Amino acid sequence: MPSPILPMAVCFDLETTNLDPMWGVLLCSDSKPWATDHHETYIHTLSKGYDDKVVVEKTIKYLNQFSILVAHNGVFFDRKFLNGRSMYHHLEDGNGNPLLLDPKAKIIDPWRIAKNHLNFRGNSLDRISDFLHTSKTKSIVSGEIWMKAVYNRDASCLAYIVEHCIIDVDVLEEVAWQFRKFIGNVNSWGSA
Repeated sequence: MPSPILPMAVCFDLETTNLDPMWGVLLCSDSKPWATDHHETYIHTLSKGYDDKVVVEKTIKYLNQFSILVAHNGVFFDRKFLNGRSMYHHLEDGNGNPLLLDPKAKIIDPWRIAKNHLNFRGNSLDRISDFLHTSKTKSIVSGEIWMKAVYNRDASCLAYIVEHCIIDVDVLEEVAWQFRKFIGNVNSWGSA
């Protein structure tokens, strides 16, 4: 799919144990440069318990290579969660500054686009994907799978969550493509 956005855009998703970075950890992240087949996936080593420092650091460093981020609810969740976890770990950028996902980074946020331009009853990625008949559909992760992955450190359940994250990124890219007519100025508050 040709890119109306910019070649320096990346779609990404996070899977976390909680929505609050004070309590939750990053289980995995998946990032896919716009209009490529490459997925950059970072997975938490569950043997380290709540220590998600490495996966947080790798995710932020990778995403900071791009000019535009595409994330569903990226303004209100993904960026804030990553920055919260980075602050928790006191990660630095190499110059003595906190390592952060740039708070002024340009973000295309399909959640915000749907909220501002469409009259959907809900703006979740799976509802939008279903409405748009995307070629891939989001998988469902049951509470049992989450619990086994987090509390039992079940490798097969974590693998299922990682695959779910990768599929989410593919769905996200297709939704963003179908929403391209709504993308005006690409800015730090969601480009709607």
